Amino acid sequence: MYFRSNKALAAYLRMNPCANSLVVEHSPAITRLPLLPESLASLTIAHCPNITSLPPLPNSLRELFVFNCPEITSLPLMPSLLTALSVYDCPFMTKLPELPASLIDLNLRSLGIRNLPQLPPALELLLLQRCSDLKSLPPLPNSLIKLWLSVNSSIVTLPPLPESIKQIWITQCPTIASLPLLPNALNELIIRDCPAINSLVQFSGNVTKIEISDCPGIEEIPPLPVALASLQITCCVGINDVPDLPEVLKRLCIEYSPGITRLPRLPNSLTDLEIKHCEGLTGIERLPDSLTCLKIRSCPGITAIPRLPRFLELLMLENCPSIKNLPDLPSSIKFLSVKECPGIEL
Repeated sequence: MYFRSNKALAAYLRMNPCANSLVVEHSPAITRLPLLPESLASLTIAHCPNITSLPPLPNSLRELFVFNCPEITSLPLMPSLLTALSVYDCPFMTKLPELPASLIDLNLRSLGIRNLPQLPPALELLLLQRCSDLKSLPPLPNSLIKLWLSVNSSIVTLPPLPESIKQIWITQCPTIASLPLLPNALNELIIRDCPAINSLVQFSGNVTKIEISDCPGIEEIPPLPVALASLQITCCVGINDVPDLPEVLKRLCIEYSPGITRLPRLPNSLTDLEIKHCEGLTGIERLPDSLTCLKIRSCPGITAIPRLPRFLELLMLENCPSIKNLPDLPSSIKFLSVKECPGIEL
């Protein structure tokens, strides 16, 4: 809600003394907040460039969101029942207060913090983006389920991962050189643009989704978990081989990986296959009947397409000059696109 002045905001709160939620946004005239009602459960301050600090927070508060308030350099004492704290784009905030034991979600982006306080025992989500001065993480609580690190240029190592973690995203973290042991509960691992990582640890058997992108130092992928349903390898120039694929895999995407010369046997569970800019790949031996989507782009080494599956619905071929003809199209085809393949006549 836009407020044209401090007085207007104070008048609004006098008229709503039992307010449960307050949103103050896009209000450059606001320089301070009045005393907040004891009934308040959710407070959002967004795009208020002239607010320099927050008043004492009521004990009733459960959610606090502070977005793009560059003049705020610190936060007041956190209420004991707070469950969600998100602070974005406050570059001069160098320190956080002690976090309440009740906190479940912690989201921090573009802050000047150098250290994190002790993480609460109930924390389930930790998201850190663009905190370039942050050099390390404190011990992670055993309650943590999701860990997302993005564009953090100073973190070198990660602490041990608790067994509770189910999802890990690490993107654009150029100084992280290795991963700790992965917990058995993990079901999703995303690693993007981490050039210092040169090896992967053993995957736990419950992982269902793996994406490795823009990691030129990685040369080998460990054996894949038996539960894996989706595998994506993008811009990994050091990888030459793909390990055996699990029998439940549904999606396989390999892009911009010129060192890969062959694919392993494709499982009968596979429904989606994408191969793009894999100049070293010379062919595909067999397509499983389960396949419904096939995309091949800029693979000059592939000279032929094997028999198309009977349930295939989408076929896209682009910039594959060595392919001379197509096999018979199944009646299930709903979308067909062939571009820059001079040897194919439709």
